[in-house]
Amino acid sequence: MDIKDSKKRAASGEDSDRPSKAKKMSTRNRNFRQHLIDRGYFRVGHDDEPANLEEIHNRLIQPRPSLSPACFPREAFLTFWRIHQDASNEAKVMNAVFPIITATTAIPSEMNVQFETLEDLTDGSITKAQPHHYDGTRPAKLNTQIREDFAPYIVPSTNNTLPCLPNFFTEVKGPDGSMAPYTSRTTQLRSFAMDDTPDTFRQGATALRNARDWVKEKWER
Repeated sequence: MDIKDSKKRAASGEDSDRPSKAKKMSTRNRNFRQHLIDRGYFRVGHDDEPANLEEIHNRLIQPRPSLSPACFPREAFLTFWRIHQDASNEAKVMNAVFPIITATTAIPSEMNVQFETLEDLTDGSITKAQPHHYDGTRPAKLNTQIREDFAPYIVPSTNNTLPCLPNFFTEVKGPDGSMAPYTSRTTQLRSFAMDDTPDTFRQGATALRNARDWVKEKWER
């Protein structure tokens, strides 16, 4: 064998005794859903709807004064509509559109953090989660020993200043994106065409803000 050829083959990984690193499965993989079903993390059928689904629906529609026509007039909706129309990708949606929907809140949150330190959900063959947005709690609010003992389950990053106890995850898509990989693995509560009319925006924003508040109340108990 030519020495030069041998060097090329070594550089390319051919004839190597080292096993190739398997590519991990992401949510976009068509087998991802079945992977979760096989391991008991996702079940199919209306019988598996949350037992408190009616309670959640009732909470989502509770009025919010900040979204009344007086506080959120048509002019505010038109501003949102123009910003939404200009959001051509996921980054613009998260940076410009999403904050209008959520409004200012005291709930600790972070965007686009890879959950690199959390325990693998199944057998290590799926990618680490990296939601566009998640809520949590400030590390200082948890006992230090608890943070250390349960770190693989509640501390999502090596950056210990980020919110822990991750919850209320948000994924967005740009105009050409598809939410199919995510909606097939969740219970849909409601849907809103928030760029349609001021009323549909108010309804959608009300549902999202109420849902975040409800989740926060639950894990603070």
